[in-house]
Parts: sequence; C-alpha cells; structure tokens
Amino acid sequence: MGAVGHDDQLSAYECPEGTDPRVARSRIAIIDATTALLLEGGIDNLSVDSIAERAGVSKATIYRHWPTRQHLITDALSAMKRSVEPPDTGALRTDLLTLLHGVAEHLGTPAGSVYCTLSGAAEHDAELAELRRDFAAERGNAMRTILARGMERGELPADADIELLLGRLVGPLFYMRMARGELAPDHWPEALVDATLAAPAP
Repeated sequence: MGAVGHDDQLSAYECPEGTDPRVARSRIAIIDATTALLLEGGIDNLSVDSIAERAGVSKATIYRHWPTRQHLITDALSAMKRSVEPPDTGALRTDLLTLLHGVAEHLGTPAGSVYCTLSGAAEHDAELAELRRDFAAERGNAMRTILARGMERGELPADADIELLLGRLVGPLFYMRMARGELAPDHWPEALVDATLAAPAP
C-alpha cells in the first residue's frame, strides 16, 4: 500500500494529421494548459478563463476548437491517459492481471487524481456527469473485451454477467483510492482476479 503519487505527467495530445501548424500550436497550448490546471487544482477550479490565461489565447480561440468545456476536458483527460489496448496473452487470467495492474498503477498517477476529482464534481454538474459516464464507459471497454474473449474460449460461463465481473475486479481498487484516499496493496490485483475466476458471476 502506498501514498498517491503526484509526479509530473506530460500530456500526449496529438492534432489530426494535416492540421495547420499554427492551429496545431494553439490546440496543443490549450490542451497543455488544461492538463496543467487539472493537475494543480482538479476540475472544480477549472474555467475557460483560467485556461485562456494559462495558454495565452483568447476564449474565442478555445471555443473555436472545443464547443464546450466538457469537450475540452475530455480531450485533456484522454491526452493524459491514452486508450488502453486489451492485452491478448491467450489466457484470461494473465490478460486480467496485466490490465488490472495497469488500472492500479494509473490510480496513483496525477491523471488518476484528476479522475477522482471528476467523479466528485459530477455529482452536482450534469455536464460533468455525462463526461464521467462516457469516460468510464470508454475506459472499461478493454476489460469488457478481455472478459468476452474469456467467455468465447470457455474460460468463463457463457451466461456470465460481464458488468458484474468488471465491478468485482476494479471496484475494490476505486474504493481504496476514492473512499479512503489510498492505493490498494500490491497483491490486490492478483487476489481480485483469482477470487473472481474462482466464483464467476452468473
């Protein structure tokens, strides 16, 4: 078990190929400013005014590229943590272990901290609630792919509840991080995978 880390983490935002260099510079500056502000103060204190000031651009420039704050935050969060390709080792257990260790590590990064602030702020903001729902759904796709693949190979019952299995696997890690402000012990991913596979949910 360890404290939540706050080492610097640079965004990995890339503009679409063929973007005008001047436009690309503006977009990257805005994403970098958004990322920095998210890491410094979370979503609660993030405003378009503060982003514009940090990036050295006008609010009109920001809205020209992102119609809402939600769209901008989505791109910034995605840049902080790129989409994860589901591992395919040929065995359900090792695939789950690889992915779950990655989830546990991510929760200890600054990007993981930002996601936690998103979850809290979303309780009182419909726009952020939609962002949280969409972002969580997208991040769970790799786990869903692995579980579905395990069902196809006969490593899980054909009627297994994928959403319940996903909750069993990642839920305890998020509980430790968000309810207790701690990272789960290092042995938890393996223990969670083995317990889940020993009694899969129908």
